Amino acid sequence: MDVLSLTSILNDDPELCSIFDYKAVQKYIELINLLKPKLSAVLKLYQHGPPPTLPINVHEFLKLCFCMSNYMGKLAWDRLRTFAWNTPFDSGEESSAVLKQMELFLAFGITRGIGIYNLEPLTRVCIDPLCTKELTSNMHILCDHELGDPRTYPITVFTKELGALPGFSTSRYCNSMFVT
Repeated sequence: MDVLSLTSILNDDPELCSIFDYKAVQKYIELINLLKPKLSAVLKLYQHGPPPTLPINVHEFLKLCFCMSNYMGKLAWDRLRTFAWNTPFDSGEESSAVLKQMELFLAFGITRGIGIYNLEPLTRVCIDPLCTKELTSNMHILCDHELGDPRTYPITVFTKELGALPGFSTSRYCNSMFVT
């Protein structure tokens, strides 16, 4: 973690310092890294970096984790998102973070559709090579059909280290498959 950059962010915003000390920022970064697959699924494929705003369920989850107001939750994401997004886990940190933050996910995440594990499709477009559509701006260009109608279901993930843990699985389908 780049402590100098973090110090600069916190020094520029005294309001943020009222909620976040160094340990709280570490916890925030761990939670963002654990939520990153879920947040990345919300983003379009062409977009890189953190989303400008959080989905409401993630925002509410983080608010409860840090006992902060709606305003402070938005301020924290606005000021810390780039830093948190660009501070990835190294190989051993993820399982350690899951252990440390499991209680928060169980207490505040499950009821908001956020599991310790969130399984998303590996692709956002139909993988059938014959499934393409004409681009409306240029009828000679074809593009892939984006998978739509996401449906999320509660699941149980069985892990070697921690046993059975609650999670969510999201499935999507291609709308063109049902059009004749």
